[in-house]
Formats: sequence, structure tokens, C-alpha cells
Amino acid sequence: MSSLDILLMRHSYDDHSYIDGKNDAPLTSKGIEIARNEAAIIVPKIAEKYPVGLDLRSSSKKRAVETTEIIAQELSRYRVEYEVTIEDGLRELYQGEMLGLAQMTHEDKVSMLEIGWQIFEKERLLGNDNYRFGTPDYTNRTYENFNKFIRYPYGESQNDLSSRVEKAFIETLLSSVDKKKVPLIIAHRGTIKEVLNLAVAHNKGVYDIDQNPEIEMSGWRYCELFTTSIDDVEFSKGALRRFVKS
Repeated sequence: MSSLDILLMRHSYDDHSYIDGKNDAPLTSKGIEIARNEAAIIVPKIAEKYPVGLDLRSSSKKRAVETTEIIAQELSRYRVEYEVTIEDGLRELYQGEMLGLAQMTHEDKVSMLEIGWQIFEKERLLGNDNYRFGTPDYTNRTYENFNKFIRYPYGESQNDLSSRVEKAFIETLLSSVDKKKVPLIIAHRGTIKEVLNLAVAHNKGVYDIDQNPEIEMSGWRYCELFTTSIDDVEFSKGALRRFVKS
């Protein structure tokens, strides 16, 4: 049995005026400043605790990649060894192709997204992890306009998100163990929540991922650093078999 610390960081502040289902906004000047300030605080502590170096895994989204670049610059200043891998599987939930954006105000877009997440969370609490973001819901007139907002086949489901994040996470473990480095995943709130859920499940000795209500995303800061661990890396590596077709 071998354990491994896992470091996770939320990306810095991005351009919230940019809204579509892919949501690939860059950092703003404020976001760059936040990332630099947080890097100056966090990196010295990482350098002291993990002299073996880091295996950096970034979501493919611009806001995560740019945050990773800033962290990497600070790691170089402290002469901490690292390697960077851009991992598409760590991106945030895909929300589908949004319709009519050109005719909508920013406030209208935000309102539609809020309704979408409200329905998504409602379905998840009901145990419907196959509900795809944006699928029409005719149970409430509040959702009337939203039901025309996202084009079929809509966005990803909770199961879609969990499966791809788990695969990316296990591949990160394999890479980090092979390189004898500590993984630092720089991604999104939804992705981080999935990894924390994965760690809880794997440390219990099960592969099925439950949405742990104790892992709450509200209040998470930009560039906030989270630490978890895997108690038995070999068990987690075994989960990869679920994604290999015979």
C-alpha cells in the first residue's frame, strides 16, 4: 500500500462577461494579479514541503492554463522541479450549445445559466446523474424560456463529468508516481469537487463516486489550494480498468 498527497487549485479570476457553453474565457488583469499574489504565498510552502517537485496538471481551459503558467513561473523562481501537462479531461462541465446569445444581455445570460444549474442540481439530488445540462424541464413555468436556451443533445451529465474526471485523475496518479513527483491539479470548482469525491470513495475502497454533500463549493476562492490524499495508489490505479475496453 502506498499513499500520495494530491494538491488541487482553483483557477484565478476570468472574464465573467464571456458566456457560452464552452466557457473558455481568459484571466482578467485582476485574475493575473490574484494568481501572482497567491503564487507568492503558496509556492514557498510547497517548495519546503515537497522538495521532490511537482507534476502540474492543468485543465485545457484558458483560465486554468494561464493560472498554471503563473504558478510555474514562481516555482522556477524557487527552483522547484516541475512538469506541465494540459489535460482536457479536467475541464469544467460542458453546458451545451447556447442559442440566441447575440440577442441577450449579460444579465439575461446569467439568469439562464442560474436556472440551468438550479435544474441540474435538482436532478442530481433526485439521483438522476444522467440528466444532461440544458435538457428541458416542463415541471415549472419559471423554466419556460430556459427550455429553448440549449440545443439538443444538450450538455454533459453528472455521469459524463464524473467519468472523464476520474479517468484524468487516475492518469495523473500514474504519471506522478512514475515521475516520483507530487501532483498539483489546476482546474475548476466542479472538477475539484469530483476529485475530492473520488478521493473519499477510493479511500473507502469503492469505485462508485457519490456526490458528498459535505464537499461544498460555495465560498471557494480563486486560486484556493486544497489538499487531499490517496491512501492506496494501487487501488486507484485499478480503477483505470473500467475505462479500458476489452
